[in-house]
Amino acid sequence: MAKKHLGIAVLEGKWAHNSNVSVRPLFDVISHLHLKNIDGYHYEMFCNHAALQNATARLAEHKDIDYMYIAAHGDEDGKGIYGTDGKLISTVQLRNNFAKFTKNAFAGVYFGCCKYPSKSAALDLLHYDVPNYGKSELCWVAGFSKKVDWLQSSAFDMLFFREMLAHPDPESTQLQRITSVAQRLQNSVPDLAKELGFQIYTRARGQGVQDVKPLIKY
Repeated sequence: MAKKHLGIAVLEGKWAHNSNVSVRPLFDVISHLHLKNIDGYHYEMFCNHAALQNATARLAEHKDIDYMYIAAHGDEDGKGIYGTDGKLISTVQLRNNFAKFTKNAFAGVYFGCCKYPSKSAALDLLHYDVPNYGKSELCWVAGFSKKVDWLQSSAFDMLFFREMLAHPDPESTQLQRITSVAQRLQNSVPDLAKELGFQIYTRARGQGVQDVKPLIKY
């Protein structure tokens, strides 16, 4: 049976009050190239933290969604991202959104934002245990540590998901899969990754270790 879903959920904030520019066409193209239709991913917009939290909780119950792409303005100091209402959604709020609603609800989160996540934010997102929420089940988080150009970052987004979706080994783990994606991006577009400050973080392994491991080497 042909695959009907890319396994991606796209949550987007409005970029400007007088503009309808959106990342949605990028994922329409990705979906069409892989599935021959533009309906192979989930899309919705969020205006504030409550809306993002609501969407995350609902999407955690969808068994066909593995990856989340969050597109929004990043904070200049890397403290979080902004909703359409202009209020900061902090790393603490974001980490609670990705707590264990269901085990392994999402494998990874890609932030289509300027200056987010930093290494410290990635550490917070991947290593936490929040009372009444649970422990992080994310395998990886990714994003840009610099202020990025829309065209360049959009092109990089498409390259990332092309590699993520290209001929996956059904027997591979999520860690093996994202490590392979990182290696292919480093081989094909190392200069662009460095220019944009793109990084993928996973947990650093080892007994008692609470650190993150960057997969892209500059």
